[in-house]
Amino acid sequence: MGIKSERAATFLISMASVVTLMISIIWLVYIFSIKGYIVKDAKENMRGIASLVQYSALNGSGKFEQLHTFCRDENFTVRLISLEPLNIANLAEEEDAVALSLFSKGLGEYFTIYKERNKTFIKLLSPIFYNDSCLKCHRQSESLFPGAVSVIFDMTYTESRSETLGTVALIAFIITLVMALMISFVYGRKKIRDLRMLSSDIEKFRYIDDVTLFYNRTFFLKRLGEEFERSRRYRSNLSLMIISLDLLSDGTTLSQNKKTEILKSSAEIIKSHCRDSDIYGRYSDNAFAIIIPEATREGVSIMADKVMKKILAKEGSREVMVSIGIAFMNFEEAYSPEILLYDAEAALSRAIEHRENRIEFS
Repeated sequence: MGIKSERAATFLISMASVVTLMISIIWLVYIFSIKGYIVKDAKENMRGIASLVQYSALNGSGKFEQLHTFCRDENFTVRLISLEPLNIANLAEEEDAVALSLFSKGLGEYFTIYKERNKTFIKLLSPIFYNDSCLKCHRQSESLFPGAVSVIFDMTYTESRSETLGTVALIAFIITLVMALMISFVYGRKKIRDLRMLSSDIEKFRYIDDVTLFYNRTFFLKRLGEEFERSRRYRSNLSLMIISLDLLSDGTTLSQNKKTEILKSSAEIIKSHCRDSDIYGRYSDNAFAIIIPEATREGVSIMADKVMKKILAKEGSREVMVSIGIAFMNFEEAYSPEILLYDAEAALSRAIEHRENRIEFS
């Protein structure tokens, strides 16, 4: 996947997660605010019913039966209440007494929400005034305010539905959040893995030659020191071979592309003749070096001869001259990696001085 494609995928996943979460949050807020809307709507309906009752009271009570039927069908309960009613059915409940007393002092309406037998109700109390003809039945009352209209709405079913929707919305929100987090986690792990691989590649190129993909000189010399110490500890054979390519053998200067081509093909030949335990690197612009552990002098000599012949066969003696210097590990106490390297370079110098394809030993 290209950089632009990765950026597009990252943007789309991020936007999808954000939009999904925003929609879920909005829906969740809406669901949990439904109860408020239900209460508000119920209050408006109850005010309308109370107004109808008051109108009927002022203009005769013949409409009460129809009003009761309507209210029963819509889960509303309507009563006319008073502290001192002529009909015991209109006796106000104890909790309504406070509202009735407040009405006499000018309160316009009284709302309350209460629970009874695991059901939720909303109650509206509204003062009611009868016309003069109706007051004939209430001569004993000293006030023009004989009572109130009580409208009760059973909102249990509606509240239950809103709670169910709220639960569903909450579950949907949690699922959406978990999915968004999972997507972010999976994609984040992939990005972290990609970054680690990139970091590993960057670290790798710190010690890899970008032309031949061999170790560069710095890292090669570090490995030489490590192998030298290992050979000294176990007193095992260790050889160092330096291979120099003279790319000006015919007196003409080769193009940079041609030089690069020769270096790459020669590197492939060297690699093909090395064992898994051998360590090879680019020693200089036109030279390679090989650390050869646990090999005999004869084996190293045969390997050097094969590499030289293979390179010459591939590139031709008119374009390249191959010189090889080989040094062998000395177990004297004063011997060091630097001396081993010096011996190999000295052998290489002697081979180059002969101006012919040659192998020299320290």
